[in-house]
Amino acid sequence: MRTCPIQSCPRRPAGIPESLFSRREWIKHFAVGSALALTGGSFKSTLLAEIAPGTNPANILKFNLANYPVLQTDYGSMRFNLFGTAVANGIITLTRAPGSVYYAVSAWCTHEGCIVDPYDHSEGTQAMICYCHNSIYDIQGRIISEATPGQADLPTYNTSLSGNILSVEIPNLNFKVNNILPSAPVAGNPRFQISFSARKDARYRILYTPNLTATPAPVGFYSSASSQLVLNQITYNSTSTRTLWVQNTTGSGFYMVEMIVDAYNP
Repeated sequence: MRTCPIQSCPRRPAGIPESLFSRREWIKHFAVGSALALTGGSFKSTLLAEIAPGTNPANILKFNLANYPVLQTDYGSMRFNLFGTAVANGIITLTRAPGSVYYAVSAWCTHEGCIVDPYDHSEGTQAMICYCHNSIYDIQGRIISEATPGQADLPTYNTSLSGNILSVEIPNLNFKVNNILPSAPVAGNPRFQISFSARKDARYRILYTPNLTATPAPVGFYSSASSQLVLNQITYNSTSTRTLWVQNTTGSGFYMVEMIVDAYNP
């Protein structure tokens, strides 16, 4: 087993530099998903990119690194909340290594499921630490110091970089829009029902764009065909195929489902 590089493992660092964890960083989010045309219901995979040939694009999350200065410098590390702490592996850590190499790992400690701190490259540390029971991992999520004999490494995820876009493959994410169908008009306006694969504890909203070159904008939606309550976001308590309804009077354009992913702020 590799030697632990930590000089004083049990003590949490006294402070976190404001430059790494400013409030502006935490309110960032990004979208994944696919668009469906209102005319004919043809599938348009506009927001997804493959990591490698054969990769299922429905399992890809895309991060715009321009939104995250911490990940633009070597050894910068951030945690992101995908599905919340109630879901195993719902939080991941992204870390940049020299040469624009990015590692994506689960932030759930393999000892008892505590949340592991981001990578700390300071002298005498150079590791990710779980301060619950002092499990220690290297930059790639490999176990350095065990809390219990035979402890496993952190689960890892494939990554690829194209320009400022970092793609991360999350197996079984299965995030895609399945179909869009017309529904009965409500108050004289037509509604469309949008079916998609939702994950437990993930947050979603609906975007609309009149064409694939315009920036999509959030729109209100409904939880049923007849509901009058306009929703802006929704979270589900189980993983399953879900349906939402949108009011539409334009007759053309594209709707997109957006999964909101926040930087993890304990």
